[in-house]
Formats: sequence, structure tokens, C-alpha cells
Amino acid sequence: MEDIQKYNKTIRNMTETDWHALQPLVLKICFAIGIRKTLDVFEIKMIRDFLQDEFKNLTLEDIETAFRKWAAGVLDYKGGHYNSFDLYFIGHVLKSFTEYQKEQRRIIYEKPEEKLNDVMFDPEKHYQLMLQTYKKINVIFGEVEKIYDHLRLTGGYDYESKKKALKEYFDQK
Repeated sequence: MEDIQKYNKTIRNMTETDWHALQPLVLKICFAIGIRKTLDVFEIKMIRDFLQDEFKNLTLEDIETAFRKWAAGVLDYKGGHYNSFDLYFIGHVLKSFTEYQKEQRRIIYEKPEEKLNDVMFDPEKHYQLMLQTYKKINVIFGEVEKIYDHLRLTGGYDYESKKKALKEYFDQK
């Protein structure tokens, strides 16, 4: 569980201990995209500094997802790595991924109200939507569970009850 929490912290909030997850992640990404050269400690440190300066709001999970999306051809950036996991390549993939995330959020929020109502009236879909949303804005998973439990206990399965239950929950804080 502790490793998962490190993986979901934004780069801005990572501690020195959390950064130990970067090297295995970089090696995993390199292998997955066909780079067989092992990076040394100096190169990992350069990548870390680059991420801290340029991509503070991403998580290590986002970084892994970005390279999976790039490998799948989903991102706008179509350049190659040329067998080098350098800052230029990393920056272009992550920049393209952040644009992709913005577009996905725009699409989600522009859905017709009927589709949102489907999510609101299906407890499991609603829970999944809440979980994804809160995860991305760095709300601790336990808080999401508490909110969902509060909704369930207060009968918050219809829109008005949910709204009222959420208001009550946040008013308690």
C-alpha cells in the first residue's frame, strides 16, 4: 500500500524516500519502449531534476501512463526515442500527455447531462467516477472512501440526496 501511495503523489509532494521508485520505473519504461541501455545514477538524477522543474503536477503513475499512451500511438507526439531516454524525448512525451489529459477532462465535462445522470444514479459508476476524480486532484483515498460510505449510509443514491449528503459531509469538516 505504501508503494502505491508513493506512486500516486505528485512530483511536487514527493519525499526523498518516494524518489527511490523512479529508477525502477525508468528501467521499466525503457524496456517497454525498446531502449536496452541501462541509465546510470547521473542520468536518473538529471531526469529527476527535470521532472521536478517541468512536470511537478504529474505522478509517477501519470509518467508510466504517458509512455504507455505514447507507445500505443494515442498521444500527438509521434517522434521516436532513437534508443535514448533523454530529456528531449521525455519532455515531448510528457508535454503531449498533459495536453491529452486536458482534452480528456474537457470531453468528460462536456458530456450531455443524461450521460452524467447515468453515472449519478448507478452507485458503482458514481463511486468509480468519484475515485478517479479525487485521485487526480490528490485527495487521499481514505477520504474518498469516507465520502462514499457517508453517501451510502445517508441513502445518497439519488441526485438531491447525494448533493445534500456531500454538503453535510463537508460541513462536518
